[in-house]
Amino acid sequence: MTTGNTSYNNLVKTVGGWPFYSYGRKVWSGGDTPAGSRPKEKVVKVYKFVRYVKNAAGVKIPTVFEATRTRLKPGRLRNPAPNEYTVNGLDFEQDDFIVGVPGGISYSGGLINELPFETFWDSSDDVAIVSKLRNEIAGSDFNAAVTSAEMHKTMAMLADNAKRMYKFYTNFRSGNIPRAVDELFGGRKLRRPSKRASQNWLELQYGWMPLIKDVHSGAEFAAHTLNSPRVFRVSVTRGALGSSSLVRDIPYWNLGSYGDVYVNMRHQESKKLIAFLTEVDVPQLAGLQDPLSLAWERLPLSYLADWFVPVGSWLSARSLAQSVTGTYVLCYRKRTRYNYCYLRLTSDAPSGMVFLKRPSSANFVQYSFTRRIFTQLPVPIRPQAKPLAKIPSFAKAITSLALFAGIRR
Repeated sequence: MTTGNTSYNNLVKTVGGWPFYSYGRKVWSGGDTPAGSRPKEKVVKVYKFVRYVKNAAGVKIPTVFEATRTRLKPGRLRNPAPNEYTVNGLDFEQDDFIVGVPGGISYSGGLINELPFETFWDSSDDVAIVSKLRNEIAGSDFNAAVTSAEMHKTMAMLADNAKRMYKFYTNFRSGNIPRAVDELFGGRKLRRPSKRASQNWLELQYGWMPLIKDVHSGAEFAAHTLNSPRVFRVSVTRGALGSSSLVRDIPYWNLGSYGDVYVNMRHQESKKLIAFLTEVDVPQLAGLQDPLSLAWERLPLSYLADWFVPVGSWLSARSLAQSVTGTYVLCYRKRTRYNYCYLRLTSDAPSGMVFLKRPSSANFVQYSFTRRIFTQLPVPIRPQAKPLAKIPSFAKAITSLALFAGIRR
């Protein structure tokens, strides 16, 4: 077991009676990595080369020589079993600044308070990283339960479109071009073109595109399953809110009615999930033994509910936990650092107000890291609602309008 902590606190300067410090701390704990060695292997290699040597008559004759080289080659680096570990740290250097008008009024302040160290990772991110792991293990996101749940709708769509294409072809052959066009784009004497347009959009989004995707992902699943070893290592990484880093601006120092001094921060937060698999249940992984996902997909407008609460992805993640056996390592990293500060002034601010002195030596970094070991895949107990930043894109907004146009009377 290893534990420890370090800290420092140094006075940097004093400005107008205000002390400015440079301080930090680090606290860690975790299991010990077992000692190991790197044995070296003796490698002997024989090199051959040609030299021209004069004979008794003084003629240069090519002669083959051999040279032996012996060296110690380092053995392969050891690969010890992972252990749990946690570390938290902070490094902060304070600095002062002056805001004002050159030759006029000025305000003094300082970067003296620690910046917020927030958490943006939530339950939906946990579900998303397990879904990403499933795609890596299976080679695709193919799920036979979901595909079979929509099979009757897919077959009906194919039959309807085949009928429409046949009517288009027969009318085109007979020279009835207007009716052929009507059959191709939704039937004759359509009183509400907007409704047919919405139906075409939904058919594309939830008919043709999923069908093509299922065929492609099914082929990838079969190829990956047939060629994967029985024991293997898989790892995936995901950032909070699906982003590798987040940039935030926060008001830091108030200038009264003139505005605020804002601080720009970069926040990095991610998890890495590593799976050392010893067994994979392929039928369960393919969704052939996943009745809950099948039942959810059969519910009306379940895909609409998934926009706000990822129930379908959560059920798939729970099914994955029953499909694989192994050891799982979950690494959680979080880091916030100071970038720069700037002024956000109001209309009452005097003209020409700027930084007369910037906090150029200011620095702030706060970080944490946690590594945990699991014998069961870490899946959230229940799905939670997504934050606003993750809910519908423009394409989903169009789909929502199409749904509304299709169901209104």
